[in-house]
Amino acid sequence: MKIHTPKFIFNTAVDFFNVGIERCEKIFTGNYSEDTSIYLKVPAPATILAFSMELMLKSILLYKKQAYPKVHRLVDLYNELPKTDQEKIEEQKK
Repeated sequence: MKIHTPKFIFNTAVDFFNVGIERCEKIFTGNYSEDTSIYLKVPAPATILAFSMELMLKSILLYKKQAYPKVHRLVDLYNELPKTDQEKIEEQKK
């Protein structure tokens, strides 16, 4: 099994994203306004979601360029994307 293919990395990103969202839903369901421990529970799913974004960006770069930089900063990976892909992402914000 090839693990450095865009499809494999994309599917892994989706899996991590789903786990992060599931964890967030558990944390933020119910009456959490009085639960001060909530702040201790947020970093794990936030990290999982950030990692899923990193993998997603790397899968796009690998698909488009056949390589991606060995970095973890999302902004650096985003800046490596072709402008047309950056514009597509920006369109989703609207």
